[in-house]
Amino acid sequence: WVEGKQHGHGKYTFAIGDMYEGEYVEGKRQGPGRYTCADGNVYEGEFQRNLYHGRGKMTFASGNSYDGEWADDTKNGIGTYTWDDGDVYEGEWKKGKLHGRGKITEANGNSYDGEHANG
Repeated sequence: WVEGKQHGHGKYTFAIGDMYEGEYVEGKRQGPGRYTCADGNVYEGEFQRNLYHGRGKMTFASGNSYDGEWADDTKNGIGTYTWDDGDVYEGEWKKGKLHGRGKITEANGNSYDGEHANG
């Protein structure tokens, strides 16, 4: 703690059951860390001002996962989304939606490689 705020490496457990372990700067999650939600979702990667920001991977309780770039808690940039059924999207994201160039490969071998607009 520095001046009453978390600073440096630490582990914080929330009353709702969520847990964060990683770096703090002036009381905010900043830099590398791991956030485990009570619902079973787990994010491991970079934080900025308490938000998922930079490179990170979210593994959802459903078995789906996203590994890629984040901006302000939202999938944004280049990333790979894998569904629990084996389908995979690799490509661009904008504000949490498939947007731009990308490829979807279905578990059965079918694929689409091209442009996507707003999800």
